Amino acid sequence: QGPAVFNRGIIARNIVQNVRESPLHPGVLVLADLSSYRACLRTPVSGSYRGYQIYGMPPPSSGGIAALEALNLLERYPLEDLIREGETFVRIFSQAQRIAFMDRKHCLADADFVDIPRSKLISKKWARSRMRLIRHSSSTREEIARRLGLAGNERTSHISIMDALGNALAMTTTIEHYFGSAMVVPGRGFVLNNELTDFDAEPHRAFGRRRVPSLNRVESERKPRRTAVDIPASLGGKRPLSSMSPTLVFKDGKPYASLGSPGGTQIIGVVLNVLVNLIDFHMSAEEAVHAPRLIHRGQGIEVEEEFFRNNPWMATWQSKGILVEVREPFGDLQLVLVENPEEGWLSGASDPRGEGTTQGI
Repeated sequence: QGPAVFNRGIIARNIVQNVRESPLHPGVLVLADLSSYRACLRTPVSGSYRGYQIYGMPPPSSGGIAALEALNLLERYPLEDLIREGETFVRIFSQAQRIAFMDRKHCLADADFVDIPRSKLISKKWARSRMRLIRHSSSTREEIARRLGLAGNERTSHISIMDALGNALAMTTTIEHYFGSAMVVPGRGFVLNNELTDFDAEPHRAFGRRRVPSLNRVESERKPRRTAVDIPASLGGKRPLSSMSPTLVFKDGKPYASLGSPGGTQIIGVVLNVLVNLIDFHMSAEEAVHAPRLIHRGQGIEVEEEFFRNNPWMATWQSKGILVEVREPFGDLQLVLVENPEEGWLSGASDPRGEGTTQGI
């Protein structure tokens, strides 16, 4: 019966009934919530990095803007001349992510509800002004304890596809938590997502000594879909801020790479690791995906254990009170890379940390 049956037909009615009559925490979903939902076409965010054109997902995902802002900061440094596991690279790479996450926290939400300085955040000029914030930041044990709540979302999936004609796809999809909201629609065999948990739990946040309304707070009204390029005249509800970062990279106007990953707020840093590995360190697809990772989500440096093997500077950092959280491997990135544009050679890499696979046809 086509997709309409999920929004207005019998399956939509089954969904609403299941939510409202749940024996545990029944919800307030009504049929109008589903019938008024639209999958909107939006203009991607785009920018350049060392001659490559990067396209990412716009709000209500934070992935595209945060990744481009970090790349603009990194572009100010000759990363290819640095040792990837060395102290200088770790400082620059982690701090670029820290700054991007700081701006993510203060500036990003659903752009249909919030005025977002999109062009400013992904501009080279803004990156120049933020360079003064590149520094060492020490993490306290309290911050590391808090960060346990930022564990990656393992119920997200990503696929990257490229064909012989140069068509490319990067697609990320999620149900948020394990088994979504743990509701299975009777007789239909699918679970309902739990994506509302991507809204901020607290409606206000600290801003210096003041408390201000969170941009990513829950709001119940409907507003014009002002960022939709296909149905701007319609009304829609607020959508929570995501970290999805499906990314397409072009070189000389032609597709170069398709990539993305699951992982909740880790996604942005995971994608950045692979982009820098490909562009700055000239790694192959497998090398770029397999290499140990370093991320910073605004509350301290997180690294995979391999990153710190035989690195003498770590003891120096610890003596200065700069705590680094060494973690199990994270992310599940999927990558397709154009190895030879003239002959159309493609290579793929599926993250050994996850459950994906690489397949050619």
